[in-house]
Amino acid sequence: MKRWCHRHHVSYLRVAPLLLLLACERQPTTRAQAPPASTAPSRCGDLRLTSIANVRFGFDEPTVLRELGIAPHQTAPQMHFEPNAAEHTWYSEWRWPAHDLTVTWASVGSAAAPRKVYGITLGPNSDVATSCGVRIGTTRAQVEHAYRDALDEWNTRYAPAAGAGMLSAPSGSGSAPDTPIMLISNDGLLIAWLSFAADRLTEITLTSAALLFVGQW
Repeated sequence: MKRWCHRHHVSYLRVAPLLLLLACERQPTTRAQAPPASTAPSRCGDLRLTSIANVRFGFDEPTVLRELGIAPHQTAPQMHFEPNAAEHTWYSEWRWPAHDLTVTWASVGSAAAPRKVYGITLGPNSDVATSCGVRIGTTRAQVEHAYRDALDEWNTRYAPAAGAGMLSAPSGSGSAPDTPIMLISNDGLLIAWLSFAADRLTEITLTSAALLFVGQW
């Protein structure tokens, strides 16, 4: 994840600076521990159905407040130009440090416009899970089983292009234990990248597939 962050830092900042900054600035952590066997993840199906800490991509603010309550750390909205959007987009971030959980918001047109969840990140110290039981410390094999549908979708759609450097993403392919895994929803609108260390999951980010094309115009 850190190598990808460094390589694509400038282009990625144009679309989702807060999300990338979170991923790139994480401090080195100890090896993630395996979760209890009883929490082995189930098959997840379409990535669009995945929630993290009961929050999904596209949720509005009242829904997130019901699920998670007020975030202790919040950033003010910042405007960033998106060439693919009809109007400017404003980004802000809520963080729950006790759960190493971050939600990135996007509102279109103005900072006061209703905002929707644009990204969700679980850091290496998180104690929450996805809707199908994937959590920090889950083994690579368990993640690949749980997200087989979204992994196959990524390999079919974008893995070759990403491997050739044509997209702002790692290819997600490779047999090394620390190679990131990339996922995409059946409709192609939502992606996730999952980082590993010593064969254990250390970070999950779920966000818009528009980030794949940052810097491609």
